[in-house]
Amino acid sequence: MQIHWAFHSCGDRIRARSQTYWADKSERLQRLLTPFNAELQHLNLVVDRQAHPEGYKVRAVLNVPTRTIVVEEQSRYLRPALDRVMELLGQEIKQQLARLRHARHSGRTTPEEVEVPSIEE
Repeated sequence: MQIHWAFHSCGDRIRARSQTYWADKSERLQRLLTPFNAELQHLNLVVDRQAHPEGYKVRAVLNVPTRTIVVEEQSRYLRPALDRVMELLGQEIKQQLARLRHARHSGRTTPEEVEVPSIEE
C-alpha cells in the first residue's frame, strides 16, 4: 500500500510519532486489504493540529480498486484519533469485502461479463 502523509500545523516530532505509530498499528489493515492488489491501494492521511477546539483532526482517504473510503476523526490527543481512524477504515473495508462477496454469490454480472447477442442481417 502506498501511503501519503500531509501535516498541517504539526512539528517534526508529531510527524515522526504519527508515522511510527501508524506503521506499528496498521498490520490489521494490511491483512484486511490482502484481497486487493497492493499496487492499487493508495492511502492519504491528513493530520491537522487545531487550536480551537484544541486537539487533532485526522482524515484518511483509502482508494482500492472497487471503492474510495473516507473516514475522519477529531480528538484532543493524536493517538486516539489515529486509532479511531484505523478502526473506521477496518469496518469499511470489511463491509466492502462483504458487498463484493454478496455480489459474486448472488449471480450479478459485471459489465465485462454481459454477453451481447450478435445481430445478423
